[in-house]
Order: sequence, then C-alpha cells, then structure tokens
Amino acid sequence: MSENVVLIEKSFADAIAMIAAAEELPEEKRRHWMTSMRQVAKAWGRPLEVIRGQVPAAAPINIAPARIDANAVKVPVNWATFSVTGRHPPLT
Repeated sequence: MSENVVLIEKSFADAIAMIAAAEELPEEKRRHWMTSMRQVAKAWGRPLEVIRGQVPAAAPINIAPARIDANAVKVPVNWATFSVTGRHPPLT
C-alpha cells in the first residue's frame, strides 16, 4: 500500500535522524531508541516518514506477541521534540 501522506510536523524518521546525529547521547542509548522506533513502525505497518514524531502518536503500544514498553518510544520522541526547542528532558 502506497501512502501519500505529508506531515507538517516532525516524523519518526526525523526523530531517528536527530538521535543518530546526537553525539551527546551514548551509542548504546542511540541504538536502543532508534531500534525501538523502527520496531514500532514495522509493527504498525507504516513507514517512519508518516508517523508523527509526537508523544500522542506513540500512545500505548500493544504489539503481539510482545508488549513494547511505551517509554521505549516516548522517551526518544520527547528527546527529539525538545531538541528542536533547545531544551532536553532528562535522559531516562
């Protein structure tokens, strides 16, 4: 299925690019965050470019056969959102 969605705000793809370029984040944390976001997009069956990079878009995540901790996506999405404003939330 081809999706012709154009977002006005940042997408998961934008957030992943920001996280990948963030030298202040430890490599392990960057890998974990990016992998979590990719896995959620895969489970939802949607391209990274069409998923809004905001916390409401990353609401509770129930994906069979396992449940992905919602914080595995909320934390990196929050970090990327606050990167735009120049204020970072705590790195948890």
